[in-house]
Amino acid sequence: QCDFLLNPVFVVIVAEKEAADVGAFKDALRQISIPSMIVITMLPDAILHKEHPAFGKTAVNGKTTAYVCFGRHCLPPVTSPEEVLQQLHDERHKNHQSAANDG
Repeated sequence: QCDFLLNPVFVVIVAEKEAADVGAFKDALRQISIPSMIVITMLPDAILHKEHPAFGKTAVNGKTTAYVCFGRHCLPPVTSPEEVLQQLHDERHKNHQSAANDG
């Protein structure tokens, strides 16, 4: 179970340096209010600390890929801005924590 107010929510975006769709992912993330959300954009060959829940996660089929992580686990990878936003909305509603300014 996730507590959005006390525990950080990591969104890790794995993308090639010149990927045009990274901006669309970041725009989508601006549509939801999660004060503890930390967005990390990294190249496919970058390595996160081994204790990070997204350690070892890579791009799916060479596409820009996002991992939404709570605590020590990450949700399945998604490759569209709409999917990452849906994961965040679904997780928030599971925990009955909607916000008035969500898009």
